[in-house]
Amino acid sequence: MADYQPPADELPAELAAWFALGYDEPALWLRLTPGPALRAITTRLGTLPADFLDERVALPALAADVLGADVLGSPELRALTGFATARLGAAVGLWLLASQHVVDPFDPRIAESAALPALAALGLRLAPVVAPRRWLSEPDRREEAARLFLLWCGHHPAGETPVVARSFADRLDSIGRDRELAAVAEEHRHRMEVQRRLRERRAQEAAARYTHE
Repeated sequence: MADYQPPADELPAELAAWFALGYDEPALWLRLTPGPALRAITTRLGTLPADFLDERVALPALAADVLGADVLGSPELRALTGFATARLGAAVGLWLLASQHVVDPFDPRIAESAALPALAALGLRLAPVVAPRRWLSEPDRREEAARLFLLWCGHHPAGETPVVARSFADRLDSIGRDRELAAVAEEHRHRMEVQRRLRERRAQEAAARYTHE
């Protein structure tokens, strides 16, 4: 069975790249740990230096400066490269990480080693739907970006339970608020999930055959 590829006019290419990374969001919600206060993240977003939005700065170079050269071969960075809007979204996430060194660490500190999915989420999932510059000027969109960043760093905001955090995230979700896009995204997500399960089953069957040989 060939990998499903949506028609070009059906799903933004960035979103298709996001789903292709194969993250298990329902499982992520079950293992979240308390993170920094939401206000700490939204306030830090408001201090974003203009340099991070300078499109002349290549995303791989910026990511390597903040996270180290080891990230250059990561699936997330490969997926982000080539999309101008995704570059801006990921750069916002890189500022949040870099700010722990140049401003103050968040409490608790966000682990940079686990932050690549958050950069991918900001760049590939949110940026093609809501322009990153709107995250800085519109309170609801800033909160959406902050919550998405925390989620994909493995946290829910301090003072909230995962259930409450998910309720707020669902209310703010820009994809969910666009019925047509939400339907297309859900169909694509379902097909990707079917593919994932087929791959897992084939791997299990292959392992079983190898064991019995």
